Amino acid sequence: IGVVAMKDSSVENATAADIHPMGVAVVIRMMAKVPDGGIRMIVQGIARIQIQQVLEEEPYLRARVKVLDSKTEIAEEDKVEIEALKRGIGDLFGKIVSLSGNMPEELAGLSSSIADPAVMTDLIAAHMPIDAEDKQRILETVNLKDRMNALLELMTKEQQVLEIGSKLQSQVSEGINKTQREYYLREQ
Repeated sequence: IGVVAMKDSSVENATAADIHPMGVAVVIRMMAKVPDGGIRMIVQGIARIQIQQVLEEEPYLRARVKVLDSKTEIAEEDKVEIEALKRGIGDLFGKIVSLSGNMPEELAGLSSSIADPAVMTDLIAAHMPIDAEDKQRILETVNLKDRMNALLELMTKEQQVLEIGSKLQSQVSEGINKTQREYYLREQ
């Protein structure tokens, strides 16, 4: 099936105008009914797709799509830069995982287990705690080097936010500890 993001997630019944024209062809790995009557699926992306023509909107959206070439031929002159970007993204992702309290530690080694820079980039982008619009922008960037640079930029911002948050949390904690020590000393 094809999966595309909605431009506005609050829309109940999406029409062609409510969805992004680019998405992902996926394989359904698991499907289960949930108590509220809906269906929950675990899917695995296999290729980028671009909607060419919407064929029908009822009972669900059906479209003719173009599968975008996923074979990434890296030009000889770009190989060193792509490898540098791959390592930079991998290292930064490890730092982000360690700084974030919401991401499982197992994700830190994700980049080292994937040889293909395109697959690694897409997988890390999917796991990054960034908003849907930024993820859509990464998805729509077909050129690998541009996609890696865009992801690295978003990751750098996220790392800075996490580091500042961690620093502020430490300062607040130190302030609380200092206040508590002063209180205890006064009581004694």
